[in-house]
Amino acid sequence: MDLILSMERLPLLRYGCGGKLKVPRPQSYKQDEKLVYEKKKLGIIIILNCLEKHLAHGKCVHYLCQDETRVGLKTLTGKVITASGVKPTVDVKWERVNFWIYGAIEPLTGNHLQQEYP
Repeated sequence: MDLILSMERLPLLRYGCGGKLKVPRPQSYKQDEKLVYEKKKLGIIIILNCLEKHLAHGKCVHYLCQDETRVGLKTLTGKVITASGVKPTVDVKWERVNFWIYGAIEPLTGNHLQQEYP
């Protein structure tokens, strides 16, 4: 499949399908990704040292990032043919099959924890 858009297809996508032109965020070509990562890591270390100094004297502080998500299936409703003026009624099973995933990661070391719940 050809993913490169030609100039002939651009008006069709923009006006026919309601697409919008996207403008990328400005980023300096001189910016080094490794330096940016090191600055962020240094900032986290400074925050952790400050927390240890003021809140947890002589104790180890772990900086964790967490997120959760629900993964599952939902019953889909379809269309029904009825006579003119008659409202359709359909028996629906609203049973959903899903589960939750919780995860936490420590960015400095890469240690992580993940749990699944039904």
